[in-house]
Amino acid sequence: MTSPDPSTYTAETLNDPTLSPETLAHIAQHRPDLRAAVAKHPACYPALKEWIDQQAGSSAYAASGTDQVGEGAKKIAAEAKEFFQTNVAPAASSAAKNLRNATTAEYAKVKGSKDVAAWIPLAIPALGLLGLISLFLPFVSVTVDFLGDRRSQSITLFSEGMSGRGVMLLLLLLAVIVFGALSLLKQVAWAPLASHIAAAVAGLLGLFISIDALASLSSASSAGYDFGAKISPSIGLFLLLLVSLALLAAAALALWPRFAKAKQQPPAAPPSSTPPPSTPPSAPPSSTPPSTPPTTPEA
Repeated sequence: MTSPDPSTYTAETLNDPTLSPETLAHIAQHRPDLRAAVAKHPACYPALKEWIDQQAGSSAYAASGTDQVGEGAKKIAAEAKEFFQTNVAPAASSAAKNLRNATTAEYAKVKGSKDVAAWIPLAIPALGLLGLISLFLPFVSVTVDFLGDRRSQSITLFSEGMSGRGVMLLLLLLAVIVFGALSLLKQVAWAPLASHIAAAVAGLLGLFISIDALASLSSASSAGYDFGAKISPSIGLFLLLLVSLALLAAAALALWPRFAKAKQQPPAAPPSSTPPPSTPPSAPPSSTPPSTPPTTPEA
């Protein structure tokens, strides 16, 4: 015997006292929303009522578990938000304020100065930031014109085929910025020297990448014209070249006085083979003539 479609059952259907236990079991199985009404029906047998109670308990347990997971997630999110607001945000705000004050003080100190070397503490982190921006700008542009269909594509230092050059420069420029900021804060004694060395290394690498790219573009452009392709340097390449030259100049101005000072120091005295005496030497015996003449010998 084919059972009726469960979707045809309604709450009014369960008001019929002549429904069979089999029909009630069919409704309870396929219509969870009507199980409470099935349990109240006079033809509902004890086993069916117990099964309905078990299903209701399982649903409540599942809902309770979901609620607990949701409450746990909310608690973790609230604690993370509180930690950020009470620890991370104030520390970051304080560090930014200190850096801003240090930068302002350094600028006020060198403002109007004609000594280029005096601007190095401010110039190095600023150049590092400009170099960082250049990494994300178009480095090379490729334009293809084929039968009137013109298409262009930009390539950055992070594009495929750049052999990780962008990542290496990114790390070096971040070091330039961090060490430069520490140098302005004057909280770490070795920060100025570290920023100068990082600027020199980043400048050398950036200059090598820029010159190598220009040389490669020169040969690639001549070959590309045969296929209707135009390959040209973009703003990222020019900005990186200028920043690299400026970083090298700043590092040279900062490091040269250290080497010059080291050369001007007098050589250390050679160690003595015999230590000097702790007391002065005694005076030699007197050779003055006697105060009275010698006696005349007897005849």
